Amino acid sequence: MLQTVGDFGGRPITTNALPSLSSDWQYAHNKFGVGVMFPESEYTNVASYIDVAFGHPHPAGGSRLFWRFGVSGHIYLDLIHTNAEVDILPKLR
Repeated sequence: MLQTVGDFGGRPITTNALPSLSSDWQYAHNKFGVGVMFPESEYTNVASYIDVAFGHPHPAGGSRLFWRFGVSGHIYLDLIHTNAEVDILPKLR
């Protein structure tokens, strides 16, 4: 995730003391950005990881959270079906 945000022009606040994430994840890339899917049980760990790296999230309703990076990049985290899904977008569309 950190490399993708960097590729999209963002930088983390810190990379020190990031929480561990499950090694059970899937990656998808399309014309809009990158998606990373973790098991639903990892939602809290993923939120903590992104929070430490990029600061406090902005609530977006329900289980959806988002963080801003760079000029117009966004990271979204939500529970979708049985996954904690992270979407990294270079700019909001």
